[in-house]
Amino acid sequence: MMARLNRTELVLAEQEKWEDGLQKNQEKPHVVLVNGVAIPLSLT
Repeated sequence: MMARLNRTELVLAEQEKWEDGLQKNQEKPHVVLVNGVAIPLSLT
């Protein structure tokens, strides 16, 4: 059976992957990650 992550752990894991990607790109983020969904900063 697969280990079940609670929602917070899953979101934090996604956020870490997202931040790692941004650091590799060395770009200012134009989107924010909310519950695993990228939201353009222009909408926030």
